[in-house]
Amino acid sequence: MPGRKGARNRQPLTPKGIELMEKGEMVPYHPEIYSNFNTVALEKYMEERNRSLPREGPSFSWVKLLLMIVLVGIPFAFITQYVALKVGFLISTLFYVAYLIGLALRWKPKEVNILSGAVNLVDQTMVAFAFVYPVMFLLALNDSYILGTDASGNDIRVVSEQLISGPWLPLVVILVSTSASLLALFHFVIFRKLWVVEEPLPTPGFESIVKLMDLANSVQSGSSKAARSSMAKVGIASGLTFVFAFFRDFPISKGLSTLQVTFKGMGLQRWYISTNSLNVPSDLLKITKLNLSLNAISFSIGWYLRTRVAMVLFAGSAFMWLFLVPLAQYMHMPYYAPVQDAFFDVNHVHLLSPYFSGIGGDPSRNAFLICMNVGIGAVLGAGTVSFIKVLPSIREMFRGGKHTFLGAVRPEGTIKNAYEWPVHKIPYVSIMAAIVIITTLILVGGFDPIRSLIVTIFLVLLAFILQAISVKTAGETGSGPTVMIVCISFIILFFLLGPFTGPEEKGSTALLVIIGTTALLASEVVSKTVQWDYKTGLYIGTRPMELLKAQITAVAIGVPICAIAASVFALEMVKEGVPFEAPWPDIYATLVMALSGGRVYILLVLLGVFIGALMELLTGKGIVFGMGMFFSIGTPLMILIGGAARDIWQKNLARKCGSGAEGEEKRTLKLLDSYMVMTGIFLGEALVGFLLLMFYLTH
Repeated sequence: MPGRKGARNRQPLTPKGIELMEKGEMVPYHPEIYSNFNTVALEKYMEERNRSLPREGPSFSWVKLLLMIVLVGIPFAFITQYVALKVGFLISTLFYVAYLIGLALRWKPKEVNILSGAVNLVDQTMVAFAFVYPVMFLLALNDSYILGTDASGNDIRVVSEQLISGPWLPLVVILVSTSASLLALFHFVIFRKLWVVEEPLPTPGFESIVKLMDLANSVQSGSSKAARSSMAKVGIASGLTFVFAFFRDFPISKGLSTLQVTFKGMGLQRWYISTNSLNVPSDLLKITKLNLSLNAISFSIGWYLRTRVAMVLFAGSAFMWLFLVPLAQYMHMPYYAPVQDAFFDVNHVHLLSPYFSGIGGDPSRNAFLICMNVGIGAVLGAGTVSFIKVLPSIREMFRGGKHTFLGAVRPEGTIKNAYEWPVHKIPYVSIMAAIVIITTLILVGGFDPIRSLIVTIFLVLLAFILQAISVKTAGETGSGPTVMIVCISFIILFFLLGPFTGPEEKGSTALLVIIGTTALLASEVVSKTVQWDYKTGLYIGTRPMELLKAQITAVAIGVPICAIAASVFALEMVKEGVPFEAPWPDIYATLVMALSGGRVYILLVLLGVFIGALMELLTGKGIVFGMGMFFSIGTPLMILIGGAARDIWQKNLARKCGSGAEGEEKRTLKLLDSYMVMTGIFLGEALVGFLLLMFYLTH
């Protein structure tokens, strides 16, 4: 297919690579493989080679798989979800931890590929439950989302508290999300044929995973010893971070932490009024808020993001707190108080708080709440532009789809001992998933049949298209359009369900939209995550069917666990017992309110759309810029410090390790060590967070 645009992903074959493939001597871990990634010829050669080899028996044991999921995957899913809600970023190091465990225990590379991928999938499925699932709790229980009051003085909300009460809601979310996620795994059988073998996408970053498998295969590299050393670094970093975070957060006297008591004893309590950051006192700086986060997680997230992305995030926060918030106060912008259904001068609202409940007492804080509408618009504008930018890839996808999709739907043998799942059986899986979803929504959730049918069709048919867009984008850029997927899902579902929604059914429709979007996002993350596993497996000889079996197990266990954890965290987020700074639940809750007919500042949203679109065109990171607008300035500042530290360290590392294969291996192991230190920081902070959670639940 030489005329197809997808050929731009292809790299030229090396003469040595051509010679080895012609002789049939190109084997996994051969040095020449690295020079021929994404050449199409290599991928097709490895596919035929792997398919033709006799099956040697399973490359993993079910005992190891279940132990890894239960002992490693599930605990880290809790940790990652806590970190995501704490800071607002999804940074997971579980893959590297699982890899080091396999390395220390001298597992075969195929085992490491299968098991590390499975536990990483457990970890990644929590994205939807960290960022979308809490929306229903915020809308039903948080005072910031009251639309007004009725004649009897009762709060009017998009989603009432009665709709989310009872044990049925988590069960509905679990069953629907699990079904959609499992279906996404089978959808990827088609995507694998298209974008891993036929038209291989570059998938930035996968090369390092193949290199790690190469290290696992080498008996002379000393990697097993290095793995044990790296795990020791996790323990040390975790212990030190735990001590610091406990000193900073845990209440010891009248609700104050050790650090707060220390500042109070020094007469500096006004400089440290929270458990997370140093703050410039409001009497010294009245028109805005400046602070510095003392959250170690923020530093470690910066380590992963590096300087460029961290700088864009910080720029968004600085734009909010150094320009928009002071400007809103200077212009005396009206602040809407939903309980009174009236507007007040943002500078005078605090004077009214003794008389009007529900109105905040800080002009800069209220100015921020107004300017959040600009941030919402920025995220939507950047997401729209990013979607337009990938339209050529989407057109190419469907252009090539006729050849690949229709050509793939043919009998490929029985499931038993199959190389991969037979594509012609995927429609049967789709029918089974549809039956489970619609039955759950009607019988367990109590939703009416018509709207339940619409959501089911959306999750079975339209979700396939959105998953394809996400996989294609992640394969080309290294990250998927998660924000865009969520916004599109909200808009489509509200549009489809609107004609069948009566005046008294807006709350149940909003709930259906949130449930459907949660399931869609879970399935999108599954599709995006397994891409790296299959691409790595192609080069090292892992059979796709064995990867699929492990992934099915991971999803079946991981989705329920993540949903249960999210329910606990969401309730704490609403009660504000544990400070969570993640902006996404608030962003999506505001979007649902707007789509449900709530009051929003349209002009400010449109201004934000323009700003976000412009930043996406200028930097390619417009969503990151928009996201920065929702943070207090101290968190992005600490993230920026972490990013700068990573770049300085890595520049010095390159000089010390030298060049050549030996230098590359040293750099890989040193970088892995740094990831382990950051993992320890995550773990230490999360352990203190868990203690805090238990403390507030029992008090």
